[in-house]
Amino acid sequence: NMSLAHEYLCAAYAMSSGSPSGSLAAIPSTRDGGLPPLGGDPLVLNELGVVLYHQNNLEAAADLFRQALALAASLQCDPAAWVATRANLGHALRRMNRFEEALAEFDECVRISSGGSASGYSNSLGGVSAVSSGVSGYEDRGLIGSLHTSRGLIYLEMGRIMEAVTVLHEAVRVLGVSGGDASGGAGVAGTLLSRALELW
Repeated sequence: NMSLAHEYLCAAYAMSSGSPSGSLAAIPSTRDGGLPPLGGDPLVLNELGVVLYHQNNLEAAADLFRQALALAASLQCDPAAWVATRANLGHALRRMNRFEEALAEFDECVRISSGGSASGYSNSLGGVSAVSSGVSGYEDRGLIGSLHTSRGLIYLEMGRIMEAVTVLHEAVRVLGVSGGDASGGAGVAGTLLSRALELW
């Protein structure tokens, strides 16, 4: 129930930012609205962005993901804890056909995640959240595999087939050795890889 989720998240935002309860309308349900800069809880902003993403309000969702990242940075949070939000931003940009921007976000996610920082795999929009540490863990391989899959999808949409084949092959490799739930992602990556090879 996205409407109810939006209502509760607006209330949570009002509490986290110290806004009076009557100011809930400040949270955008469309691109026209806006939030005060750097206010509230970045986790609430991310979740509001997810709701707007699922309502196909992609521009407003991307704005909330950006604001969540800016707020997290201003609070000097570990960037690895915000890989999920950055991936969410990448997915929103991809759906808006802003492929270069989306690719830059996913590249940054891979850079952060490959540095041995604390990040893992979960059911968030982009498939990532901060839950574990160390690149060798199951969750980290699933995270990196899903990020490579997202990058491969963007390369396919851009017509950059050779690069798509390379990153999708890496996604299949990483997800295949992960085992468990992450190995299901290897099927998606494998399907995309097969398509890329056909196009190549």
